[in-house]
Amino acid sequence: MPTQERRKASRVPARELDVVVRGAHKRLEAKDISIEGVGLIGSIPDTEPGLTEHVDLVVGARPLARDVATRVAYVGRSSVGLAFVNLDPATADELERLMTKRERSIDLDYFESRYAKTPDLLVRLVNLFTQDSSSKREQIREAMATEDYKRASAVAHSLAGSAATLGALKLRQSALQLEQQLKAGNIEEARLYIQDIEEEVEQANAELAEYMDKYSKS
Repeated sequence: MPTQERRKASRVPARELDVVVRGAHKRLEAKDISIEGVGLIGSIPDTEPGLTEHVDLVVGARPLARDVATRVAYVGRSSVGLAFVNLDPATADELERLMTKRERSIDLDYFESRYAKTPDLLVRLVNLFTQDSSSKREQIREAMATEDYKRASAVAHSLAGSAATLGALKLRQSALQLEQQLKAGNIEEARLYIQDIEEEVEQANAELAEYMDKYSKS
């Protein structure tokens, strides 16, 4: 355990973190994550009992910066593992803040600066994006299931463009990452971004619906 002063354990909502172990991506199931001491504890699936490993990197896609942690040790326990991230107290505070407050998917400042003064265009674009993003999400899911990675990459590229138009920057980034990983032939790494896209399409559309409801009443 680190020598820094321990902090009171703090439970955080169910989340997942992407980590890299020996150059391979794994997903940290954060259902049991807590901030304890100056570390992060959670479970990693498919860990051999008794196995001790070092995680090289906590990937920044969801939701952490790449420099949050450079070393994670986990010890296998039954069919899952325990993860411990060595963090200084300030970083632990920032980590807890990030994990307990989900960032907005839509950049509303950008969105309003472009479309608030053209209500007809705004309504058309929101309706188009809502339908298009849901359709493209389904197309990506189907293409990945049938191993049509060229099609999945093309749809991801198109989705990234649609997301950029509306200021859905998190969705755009995940779609671009999926496209890039597929083009590079990194199929397992690409699959890590599918769930991100699923969730971010839902979040972006929910935020747009909320915004349009308020906009119509203003």
